Amino acid sequence: MKKFSLCILAGLLALVLFLNPISVKAENPAEENTPTVSLTYTSLEESEKWILDEVLSDYVSEHVVDMEEASVPCTIGELIDRGTSSYLFYQDEQADGTVYTAAGYALTQDGSYVYFELTSASPLDTATVDFEIAKNFGSNGDASSLS
Repeated sequence: MKKFSLCILAGLLALVLFLNPISVKAENPAEENTPTVSLTYTSLEESEKWILDEVLSDYVSEHVVDMEEASVPCTIGELIDRGTSSYLFYQDEQADGTVYTAAGYALTQDGSYVYFELTSASPLDTATVDFEIAKNFGSNGDASSLS
């Protein structure tokens, strides 16, 4: 009888644990912390990594010069290399608030590359940028397609 009672109790506990998530609205805390981003991009004809790195450097250098001429402080962060995409972070201290940007290049689904900029009023992180690259361009981080 004791063994039967334990089996019934275990069954009820399993049923309660199984039904509990169904009755509660599931929330993803990561979604609440994801910054709203704006994406712009330009198609590139280059496909060799060293040339893509130079293109990225040129775009960011041009931005830094523009900010210096406008007396807007600009801070450059680290470079992230994912194989089929590379990007770096920078932030501009605008009069109406800080603008956070991730600028880089990414492989698209058709095999070409784009230069992109993701901007946000909230700080960006690698998870957000990687997600946006995968969502918009389909890059998976595999470096085998780089020349």
